[in-house]
Formats: sequence, C-alpha cells, structure tokens
Amino acid sequence: MREIIEQLSNQEIERGFEVRLFNNRGVTTRGLTDGGGQERALADKYSGYADQINDKYPRTAAMLRRIAESYQKEARREDISAELTEDFWR
Repeated sequence: MREIIEQLSNQEIERGFEVRLFNNRGVTTRGLTDGGGQERALADKYSGYADQINDKYPRTAAMLRRIAESYQKEARREDISAELTEDFWR
C-alpha cells in the first residue's frame, strides 16, 4: 500500500485513506474523567510508524503524521471534556 500511495501522489486518495484509518477505530468507551489518554496512545503509535518509514515513504509518513495530529486534537478535546466534568462535580 505504501508503494501505491507514493506512486499515485494523490491528495484525495491520501485524505480518503486517512479518514478511513481514523474512522476504523469505531466506538470507544471511557470514564467521564479519563481524558484523552487513548487518543494520545494512538497518536504516538502513528507517529512512530511515520518515523520508521519516513526515509523510504515520505508521503505515507506525512499521511500517518496527519492521522497522529488528528488523534492529538481529539485527545485535547477529551481532556477538556474531562476537566469540565470534574469541575461540574466539585
């Protein structure tokens, strides 16, 4: 798949693949005050994948970094939600 992504060099296909990977996660559960730990773990995983392949597959690595950034943003949203919940129950 990496070879195809690099050869096609097509932003629309890459974006579709990113959305698919992000959405493949499905439904998640967590405690009300858990925050974004799950998302940070996924962001680290995808960043690590990107680091491993960056030299040979730069477009694919960039795509994986964008997925990691999406998970980082989601983690921050979950952190804010957890903080608001904690504040509400105090």
